[in-house]
Amino acid sequence: MNRYISILLAGLAVASSTACHEITEDKGTESPLRPEIIATKADYTANFCVGDSFSLSAYLVEPDKEPVTDYLWNMKMTLTGNKWVGEYPVFWMDGQEIEFYAVSPYFREQDSSRGIRPGTPGTSPLLYYDTPESTVFQTDILAGIDRRSSGVVQLEFNHITSCVRFAVGSNFEEGAKVKSITISGIAGSGTYHLDKGTWETGDRKYSVYDNDIGFTMKNGMGRGTIISERYFYLPSQNFTQDGDAVIHVSIDEDEFITDGEIPLNGTTWEPGKIYTFYLNYYGGRFSATDTETLFKAGHYEIDDSDEIEGEI
Repeated sequence: MNRYISILLAGLAVASSTACHEITEDKGTESPLRPEIIATKADYTANFCVGDSFSLSAYLVEPDKEPVTDYLWNMKMTLTGNKWVGEYPVFWMDGQEIEFYAVSPYFREQDSSRGIRPGTPGTSPLLYYDTPESTVFQTDILAGIDRRSSGVVQLEFNHITSCVRFAVGSNFEEGAKVKSITISGIAGSGTYHLDKGTWETGDRKYSVYDNDIGFTMKNGMGRGTIISERYFYLPSQNFTQDGDAVIHVSIDEDEFITDGEIPLNGTTWEPGKIYTFYLNYYGGRFSATDTETLFKAGHYEIDDSDEIEGEI
């Protein structure tokens, strides 16, 4: 009797919690993947949740042999009602170890700018990502892996991009408007190694932007007010001391446009972290405090770095 693999979604990934997709062993006749949602932990924002689909791939692993990559490749798992449904049946193989790789959201194979690709012989799949210029088209990406031959497969989804967002600082002049934010001189394309959890970025420098923000500081708004809900999702990277990576902030005060810059020299953006820049603007002076929020299962861990200042 065949033992088919079913998937049970045990929790959605959010900023304070990772998702655990359970693949359970079952004995029965041929049957498609039939996952069900049994819990939801969307207590922060939908921006950080597994969406309505994800990609599932699996390699067969044998001692002293290269993994077989065609056992299961980039199968789309789709949320239908309250069930995750795969495109075709998948079965356990008696005593055979299988490596599982999951990526959310699902990227079509025809998408040349981003998606899962086979690695070199004997290695795990790779995720290629070419960052869209506008935040409108950027997306949070999550990935999970596991290896086993039977029982319950635990695929813990982790955020793999660096998330950059902007909020009001301690002192922001009422009536001042943030019109646009551009991050330039950064690595916008890269390859993520699913087994190592590391990025390998390209040499080309990108400029990415959030235009037409339209945020106006009003009475009653305090520190931490998010300036734009369109976050930047970028490959993790190191900024050298002699580099030219910089954040440009355009502010409109009584129809007089001024521009400020925040240099990124000597800083590092790591995968799975939110980098929140708290912007301060008063009397022509501009500064930003960079706060990192590290994703950890079940809680936040906050690390405040030194203040970064610039002049307008």
